Amino acid sequence: MGRVVAAARGDGMGAQVRPSTPREPGGPALLLALALACGPLEPPTASPRLAPRPTVEPPSCAAVVGSPRSVAAPIPFGIYSPAVADFPALAADGFTMVGPWYVPAPDRALLDAAAAAGLAVVFPVGYDNQRFGAERTIAWDEETTRAEIGAAVDAVVDHPAIAVWYVMPEELRYWRDDELAYLRIAREAILAHDPKQRPIVGYQPNDRDADQLRAAMPSFDIVAKGTYANFSGFRDRRAWVRWSTAEQVEAAGPSRDSWVLPEMFEDPSGPAAIEAWARHDVLSALLGGADGVLVYSGWRRPNFAAFDAYRAAYGAVARELHGAAQLGAVLRDGVRCRDHTVELVDGPAVIDFVAGEAQQRWPSLASVELRFGDATWLWLVNSAAEPLTVRVTPPWDGELASGAELAHRVDDRIWIAPWGVVGLRR
Repeated sequence: MGRVVAAARGDGMGAQVRPSTPREPGGPALLLALALACGPLEPPTASPRLAPRPTVEPPSCAAVVGSPRSVAAPIPFGIYSPAVADFPALAADGFTMVGPWYVPAPDRALLDAAAAAGLAVVFPVGYDNQRFGAERTIAWDEETTRAEIGAAVDAVVDHPAIAVWYVMPEELRYWRDDELAYLRIAREAILAHDPKQRPIVGYQPNDRDADQLRAAMPSFDIVAKGTYANFSGFRDRRAWVRWSTAEQVEAAGPSRDSWVLPEMFEDPSGPAAIEAWARHDVLSALLGGADGVLVYSGWRRPNFAAFDAYRAAYGAVARELHGAAQLGAVLRDGVRCRDHTVELVDGPAVIDFVAGEAQQRWPSLASVELRFGDATWLWLVNSAAEPLTVRVTPPWDGELASGAELAHRVDDRIWIAPWGVVGLRR
């Protein structure tokens, strides 16, 4: 379907829920309250995964001819529920999209404001998310659903700011045939009323694995899932972000895009490294194959003192991706290759965590080599809460072009700060 310019949202439910989840009007707090009272919304499943799935060995970089686009298209990079007054600053920072919102539903004035700022909109349609949260079921029939969704699409379908349709309610259950049928009818209704056949997305919970995500994918063009490392208990074990991304990318396959949804809704407990967390989570996901990012959330919720720090951190990442260096194009369009080996010399070798209801063991270090135009890039990702020291063979003869403040060289070794993502170029 190609690359679109928009994205989606969500919360981790089930065993990962805790009472400090954000309260956003009409949003995930309703589902949270039910989960706390009634237990998880999903049945127990097991999907053992002890390491990243094996990948095809990439070719030598010397054999690859990079072919950047003549005009670099931005990576979809957005934020959920921002105020209209924030649109110009978001666009200036390199954000490309806004939305969706819960209540009230966006009107044409909001769409006009987004278009004026140069931002695409993720537009919500479908069943009342608040009602689903309260009743834990969808009271629907095919005729009414087709009529109501069709009317909602007809009301705004001509507006050029809309880039993606976002199907409500969120977190529908992959094991419920009636809910999967609703998603199918919703998709058919949207496409029947949209001459442009814009892509469709719907949010899946934080803890879904590839098999669980895949069950709902016939109704969506984009796989979107919560990527809330701190909220889910993986603050110091951020290899979980790489696991989560890998599950999404696998579920998406070659015909769908995958968008990650990093967190911005909760004050950290203890010492904070917000800038490092935001940069790690976004860049490691993009290096892992994700196609876009939508930060949850731009709603300035009460008692969230770290809002401005998070907003600045994600703004810095968006500027880095879409600035003069075109790092977004490098990550999206660079051709994977391999001319170097990267050896861990010092620091923790693995990160253990439980996800997909199974024990996971992932390397603390990830490395990706890319050919883009006439340059070769080597990206190093430290997902540990401790520094790592690595040796690159043969020795890297280029510059530290991205994240230079997070690394330094000592002879043939490179030291990388906790949660650091470093791009070397030659």
